[in-house]
Amino acid sequence: MIKKGFSLVELLVVVVVIAILMAVTFRIMGAGEEETSRSLTVRRLHALETCISGYFAAFGSYPPVRLHGSRNIYCKLNMQGGQIVDKEPEDDKIESKRVKAACRSQPVAMNFPFRESDWEAIEKASYQLQNMFKNNKGGVVEAAKTGFDGLRTPQQLSGKSDEDRWTHLNLFRFGLMSFLLPRFMFMMQGPDVSIYDKFTQWGDNNNIPCRFEDGVPYESWEEIAKQVRPPSNPGNQINDELWKVALLPSQIITARWVACLEGCCHSQRLNPGKIMVWGVDILGKDQSDLSESGMTAQGRYPPVFSSGDLQSEGNDWTQAYALDGISCRDGWGEELYYYSPPPHQGYRLWSSGPNKHTFPPWITDKEIDELKGNDAKMVRAWKADDLVHTSN
Repeated sequence: MIKKGFSLVELLVVVVVIAILMAVTFRIMGAGEEETSRSLTVRRLHALETCISGYFAAFGSYPPVRLHGSRNIYCKLNMQGGQIVDKEPEDDKIESKRVKAACRSQPVAMNFPFRESDWEAIEKASYQLQNMFKNNKGGVVEAAKTGFDGLRTPQQLSGKSDEDRWTHLNLFRFGLMSFLLPRFMFMMQGPDVSIYDKFTQWGDNNNIPCRFEDGVPYESWEEIAKQVRPPSNPGNQINDELWKVALLPSQIITARWVACLEGCCHSQRLNPGKIMVWGVDILGKDQSDLSESGMTAQGRYPPVFSSGDLQSEGNDWTQAYALDGISCRDGWGEELYYYSPPPHQGYRLWSSGPNKHTFPPWITDKEIDELKGNDAKMVRAWKADDLVHTSN
């Protein structure tokens, strides 16, 4: 008896059916992932919105984040991705990277020097980066071959201490999170306590406070920084002097809304574990977005900055350094955006959505209509999937 096999047509039908089933399955999976990302984004937007409203109730304005760059969407970018703000743009070409840089001129992230406990990790990252550039592999830019020996300490930047322009020196970044979290308790844990008196960038953004216990002004920022830094004895888990800074009005008032930030933030520390603020873990269990930012055991690196002339298109990466930081990302791994013009009685908080492109809210629909060529159509497509929360 002869066995009858499948005909070519039958085999093709089976292949087509399998392909259709696979397509449906992947579409369902994709839709599920998309909904998860959207839900996470909405939850974080709601959490930040509650915190921002709490700030307004306490201080009478929304967080007055200073410009850390330019709102000019045509500014060219240097090799580090920073805006070249000292020169007029050479063209009116709309590029997503330039637009996103302008939208982040009021950043969400706060950045500050790494703690001493992170130095070993920074040194390892520095060594790996140098080897990469020696072997002409990966990384940032070819010009960075000069090395990163000084990544871990800001001491070598003392010659730039009077530079208060964000584009010249980025030792600190006072973004939205620096207003919603107790900034002293985070940003003053760095390796060199004298930098808080030395660098104009810190002093211009912080008024020296009065002591909680007697109302007498502190004599220097260094005095406060010594109370914030972790104890030198590894056996002491709590700095006995930290409470004096923790109870300053500008710090403890954040306890009103910090519970909303549970699981909403991301850090640039190596293996951050938990970051507790007033008993709340602001990283939480959901740390999926950490793979997109900062250092991880998989070979990620800290954000690298330079005190060289960041106004030029080239960058010699002289006196490179790394910064720790805390920020908030959406469900697609992109940092959120914040806009609040003076006198800070309104704000806009938004995500660039799944397409990861956006356009600034200070450019009106009428101005978009007047863009040349197909730019208006492109910009509308960028904005179409943005998730937005406003104050009105």
